[in-house]
Amino acid sequence: MNCLRSMVASVGVVALGALAGCSASTSAASAVRPSGSAASPSVAMSGAPTGSASDAQSVHDSAGLLSKLVPYPSGARPWTHNKTGVLTLDEFDTIFYKVSVQGEERSLLARRRFSTAVRHGWYNADGTQAEVFLVEFSSSTGAQGMYLALTSEWKQDTTSGTAFTDPAVHGTGELEPALDSSGNMTAKETAYVGHTFIYVRYYDPAAPNKTEVMRLVQHQYRLVGGH
Repeated sequence: MNCLRSMVASVGVVALGALAGCSASTSAASAVRPSGSAASPSVAMSGAPTGSASDAQSVHDSAGLLSKLVPYPSGARPWTHNKTGVLTLDEFDTIFYKVSVQGEERSLLARRRFSTAVRHGWYNADGTQAEVFLVEFSSSTGAQGMYLALTSEWKQDTTSGTAFTDPAVHGTGELEPALDSSGNMTAKETAYVGHTFIYVRYYDPAAPNKTEVMRLVQHQYRLVGGH
C-alpha cells in the first residue's frame, strides 16, 4: 500500500515512520520509519504518566503489553535511533502515520479507545531488519477497526504492492518490491487478537520476505493469546 494513509515504519536501514516517507523505513500501515534506530526497550516506560490510580493502571497495562512482544532474536542488534518500548498516543501517531494524516488518525485512535502501544525494532545478523508493533485498545472493536482500515487500503492499492492472506492468524499482509531509501524491500503483515492489534514489517535488500514476516506474525500472535 505504500504511501497512502498508513505508517511510516522505522527501520534503521530504512526510514519508516508513519508513512512519512513511505520507504522500508517508513511504515506500518502507511507510514512507519526505517530500522536501525529504534530506542532500546529500556525506554519502555518513558512517557508513561504517574501519580493517579488511572496513571498507575496505565503503567501496569503498558508493562504487560511490552512483556508480550516477540523477544529480540539471538545475535540481533536493537535499534538505537528510533524510539522503541512503550509509546504514547502522540508518539504512536507520529511514528506510524505519514504527516498529512497524523491529526486525523490521532482522533480516530482516540475514538477507537487507544490504550497503549509498544514497539521492538532490530537489525539481524544477515543485514535484514524487522519491527513489531502491538497496539492495545479498550475494546476489541478498536483493534478490529484498525485492522480493517489498514488492510482495506492494502487491498485497494494494487499498484505498489501485492496483498496476501495468512489463515494461520486470520491476518493480511502486503509485499512491496520497490526499494526504499535504504535499499530494502518490504514485507508487512497485520492481525489482531481481542483488544490487541499486531503489525510487523520485515526489511530485506534481496526481496520482500514473506516467509519471515509470516513467521514473526505467527509467533507474536501466539504470545498475545491467539490460537
